[in-house]
Amino acid sequence: MEKLFSNSLFRIAWLLIAGMVTFTACEKDDDDDDNGIPAEDGIYITGPASGFDGLVLEGMMDPGREEGEGFASNPRSGMFEKFLYLGAGNFSIVEKSGADEFVYGWKAGTQDSFDNEGEGDETDGPVHYGEFADEGMEFSVATAGFYHVILDKTTGMAYYTRISHWGLIGDATDQGWAAEYQMTETTLSATEAAWELTDLTLRERGGFKFRYNSGWKITTDDFIIFANIGSGDSDAEFITGGDVFGYPADGEGEYTVTLAWTIEDGFSFSTERTGDVEPLPEFPDALYMIGDGVGGWEWADIDLPMVPTAGNKDHLFWKIVWMEADGGFKFAPQREWAGDFGKTGDATDGVYEIGGDNIPVPGVAGYYMVVVNLETDQIAIADPLVYLIGETIDSWDTANPDALFTVDNDNEVITITRDLAAADLRIYAWFDAVEGWFTDWWQHEFIILDGEIEFRGRGDDQERVQVPAGNNKIDLNFRTGEGTITQP
Repeated sequence: MEKLFSNSLFRIAWLLIAGMVTFTACEKDDDDDDNGIPAEDGIYITGPASGFDGLVLEGMMDPGREEGEGFASNPRSGMFEKFLYLGAGNFSIVEKSGADEFVYGWKAGTQDSFDNEGEGDETDGPVHYGEFADEGMEFSVATAGFYHVILDKTTGMAYYTRISHWGLIGDATDQGWAAEYQMTETTLSATEAAWELTDLTLRERGGFKFRYNSGWKITTDDFIIFANIGSGDSDAEFITGGDVFGYPADGEGEYTVTLAWTIEDGFSFSTERTGDVEPLPEFPDALYMIGDGVGGWEWADIDLPMVPTAGNKDHLFWKIVWMEADGGFKFAPQREWAGDFGKTGDATDGVYEIGGDNIPVPGVAGYYMVVVNLETDQIAIADPLVYLIGETIDSWDTANPDALFTVDNDNEVITITRDLAAADLRIYAWFDAVEGWFTDWWQHEFIILDGEIEFRGRGDDQERVQVPAGNNKIDLNFRTGEGTITQP
């Protein structure tokens, strides 16, 4: 009898506990995932457009990252972001903290949008933004598609943009970092998406990244959002603004590359080698000028290295050089007489074919731009063009006439004096006498560091130098290699 009573008490207690659990689970069902497990603390996207009913793990936003100095990918406190499919309709962003929930939407009267139209490194396409507030107006999506959604608690701002396409870019490709290869969307649904690129040549060098809407970033008033994804601690980890993914282990060849996304696992990519490619021609790592037209014919006395070009243009060298009123010059891949070359025949519009004869100087002493293209076997001589670009002049337009330096041969400088905004100084040389030789300003960029002109060459982005707001005078002496920035 005692045993029966004990068992009965156990059964009654178990039923009471089960009932309590069932009651509790039903009461909090809106905040649970499909398994009836209470949602953990975090920031969630939910609502009809998201396809998520309540707070589910798949709708949780990730800790956000912002662009730091030197394009570093830095965690940003209070920032959250999410890539996902959104249907046409409304959605909310919910913050769960213990028993408290805050349902965020637009703060009345703050919603707006902007489009940087691909200027500089910015994306192309509208970005919706505004202040968010608890119990605010629901966020709204007019066009179904794949989206990047950002919530920043530090500034109280929300952003989202539809991703019209993904592109692959990097020095493992033949276009280098100068241009992307646009991927084709092959799958798009609420649970999975994929974008594919076929017949892509990948070289055994560097790597590549993925970016959306033809840009690298979205610049806000307070911080910079990454519009590209790369690797974290390994190629299996995707983070916004991450490092490059290495070229495939199968080596140089023709590839199909697929970028995939699922609601459960996020991003991944795969590569399939589909064919062989012709090896690239080999070009020298350096070129030097010599001759009485540029200072003398003795290698021991002359050190005039040309500037190599960034962005997988190993065939292209350039130099702004002072030339005398008479004399000539030649080139060699080292400071000695081996493998040297000059021109053959006469110039056509300032362009010579490579040959063995000395190249005559133009006949008037001063600065000239010299470009050697080893791919076309040509040498060009032109008037030098040097420009500013970027935030100091509020323009990322290439060859902006308002940003052009003046060639002052009397004082042996190339100079500009104008009002500038307080920002990073960006300077580059340009050449437009032959179409297609110079294509991207950053491939011929240089900077003034500690009073010296420092060329980017084939290196990475350079250390930045800021100029103060106001009237600035910049002098470049390419004979001495010195540069100055003063406030007259």
